[in-house]
Amino acid sequence: CYNYHQFMPKITDVIRKLTDNEIIFLNAEIANSLHPLYFGKKEWDSADKIYTISVENKLAGVCVAYNLGNWLKLGPFIIAQNYQNQGLGRILLEKIVKENNNNNIYIGGHNPYVGKIVEKMGFVKRDASSFLSLPKEILFYYLKFFAGRINLKCLSEWIRKKRKFRNRDKYFLYFKFAFK
Repeated sequence: CYNYHQFMPKITDVIRKLTDNEIIFLNAEIANSLHPLYFGKKEWDSADKIYTISVENKLAGVCVAYNLGNWLKLGPFIIAQNYQNQGLGRILLEKIVKENNNNNIYIGGHNPYVGKIVEKMGFVKRDASSFLSLPKEILFYYLKFFAGRINLKCLSEWIRKKRKFRNRDKYFLYFKFAFK
């Protein structure tokens, strides 16, 4: 395991469009990850904030943040395969949570490593099967999200991932409630 203290990762909170090369790079990472759906340029461009972490001026990962009124939705959250298991995901999430401590925050996914990180940060795990009992801001986000992805590209990606990751964990949501 590479010790992340041996280098100084640069974390930036940016409100900018990703470059085409960064989008290609991140989509290649998504294609090989548990993230269930394709994330196109339109989706990257619609993010409210994109938190990035770089190592030696190379993009190592991102976490997209969407402001949903009383909630901050995190994801996609991607650490490039070459930089995984080095503590960068934890560093990035800790920064985001610290900056947004006055907001309710949630992140969803299949990745058990992300789950372990956010549970240590005080997030509460919730099974996504109780979809209709989600807070209305989150429910509306998901309805809009899925309605915008009813197309052949997303459907074929979903089928490919179902085959590739047959033994993946269930989808869970993790919540952190604001301290007000």
